[in-house]
Order: sequence, then C-alpha cells, then structure tokens
Amino acid sequence: MRTARLLSMFAVGSLAVTLICMIGIPGGLTHAQIDGSVSATAPPFAILYHFDPGSTDGYAPFGYFTLSGTTLYGMTTSGGDTVWGTIFKFDTMAATNPYSILYSFVGYPKDGANPFKGPLTLSGTTLYGTTVAGGASDEGAIFKFDTKKNVVSVLHSFSGYPYDGASPEGGLTL
Repeated sequence: MRTARLLSMFAVGSLAVTLICMIGIPGGLTHAQIDGSVSATAPPFAILYHFDPGSTDGYAPFGYFTLSGTTLYGMTTSGGDTVWGTIFKFDTMAATNPYSILYSFVGYPKDGANPFKGPLTLSGTTLYGTTVAGGASDEGAIFKFDTKKNVVSVLHSFSGYPYDGASPEGGLTL
C-alpha cells in the first residue's frame, strides 16, 4: 500500500502552486504542478526521485520535509551505507543531482537507527530529530545533525520502560 504525505507547498503568484510529497514503500519524491491551465483534481505528476531498495541511497522515506531556502531535508527509515536509515537533502533548484545522502545512521550503540515519521527541526545549520531504535540501549535516540560538518551527535538515548520511554516516532520542537 502506498501512502503519500503532503510535505511542502510553494505558492508563486496567485495561480501556480507546486506540491511535493513523499510516498512510502515503494518510495519516491513526487511533484505536481498546478496552475490555471491544469485541473486541480487531475494534476500531472512526475517522479523527482525514486528510492531504490537495492542501493545505498536510503529506502522507505516516511515523515515530512524540512525546508530551508530551496533545500528539502528528510530521512529514510532504512537503507544507506549501513541499512539503518539516512538523512538526505533534495535541492529543488539543482539542474543535475538534486538528491544526496548527508548521513547514514550506524545504529546501536553508536548513534540512532530507523528514523520514523517525525520531521527534522532546523535551527541555524543544525537539524534535530529522533530515531525509533539505536542509541546506547537500542531504544531510540534524540540527535542533532550539523549540516556544515555532516556529523550526528546523540543528545539522549532512551532506556525504555520504566525509565524514560522508548522508540520515539514524533518530531521535536524548539
């Protein structure tokens, strides 16, 4: 079953709107351009990027984008160099190679694993997020990611019941 989530909406003037959404397994970034000449009920769709489960580019993108300028930041629940998920960016204005992996999670006990659902929160050049697994006890983690250095730091590792909970699926607010 495919699930789509509206991630970002860009308005240009009063007639044109671009919708970008992330589709779950099998996943991809989908783009729809809607303007005065196209019906809003049947817009043309184009795949902007397809997440291939057979590669190291990340797979199973769930959650939402975080927009900064023309860059969309997101996460995949699995895949990457170590299969534990990724942080990626997608440059909406790039003519070639708009998608790139910024970080592949290593998992227990080093950092988080399997980021799920929650959007990344951006503050300056740092992204904050959660993972449902990994961390010191393999019960999930809160992390920060430095977009300039491409480094993840674990801010908190969950210990599970009855201590501080486990497997956070939501995002963070600052």
